[in-house]
Amino acid sequence: MLYSRASEVMHTSSYDHHVTIGKGELTFQPIRSLEGFENVLRFTVSVALFTFRKVLEVYRNGELPAFSRKYLENWQKEFMDFPPITFNVQSSRL
Repeated sequence: MLYSRASEVMHTSSYDHHVTIGKGELTFQPIRSLEGFENVLRFTVSVALFTFRKVLEVYRNGELPAFSRKYLENWQKEFMDFPPITFNVQSSRL
């Protein structure tokens, strides 16, 4: 579910993200880009935290309060205040 779409773009099996034909020119975008990285990172961290919490809930329930406290004290601010990533994508035109 998560891997297939990103895999197409990353491994260029889907060229429509990288090649545009129009107005008498051909435009190429870089294969790899930081575009969308923040969304991917936030989603991945959210899934990891949720999964870890569920594992604790099932197998080590007594550690849930410590995990929640550690998240609130050490990780939440960093996760919520993720610095914006700026990048410049250079296209090539033919």
